[in-house]
Amino acid sequence: QNFSNKLLLHVGAGTGLFSKFLKKQNQIISCDISFNMLKEGIKNNDLIFTVVCDSDSLPIRRNSVEIITCFSVIQNVPKPLDTINQFNIILKKGGLVILTALTKLFSLEELYQLTDNNYEIIDCWKLPIEDNALIFQKPKKEKNSDNAIID
Repeated sequence: QNFSNKLLLHVGAGTGLFSKFLKKQNQIISCDISFNMLKEGIKNNDLIFTVVCDSDSLPIRRNSVEIITCFSVIQNVPKPLDTINQFNIILKKGGLVILTALTKLFSLEELYQLTDNNYEIIDCWKLPIEDNALIFQKPKKEKNSDNAIID
């Protein structure tokens, strides 16, 4: 996969350490529920667009984002499935989500269940320290209510 020249949404960006790394190759929207964390990030990342918002109500245009990163955030939201559903709304067809969650709170199986058959699993792994990780993709073609692909 090519991860350059994409519109990337970094959910739970905090002070923007990861956003700073990715902005060299992509357009970045950093969002976090904490204004103060984003304010710190802006000091070091002048070319990053920031949005103060909750991850289950993202003020981003439908089908506009090509990659979403969400690192160790999903275990902190009240309704993780609502956040994943928001991702599905704003992702372009074929868009990727790179998600990690604390192992002690989300097993890989539980992360799979969050995708609720709306996504294609690309890869998954248990990180050596304390996170599980999952990469999944919004299908390039729509599915009907029986999960059959519609052309």
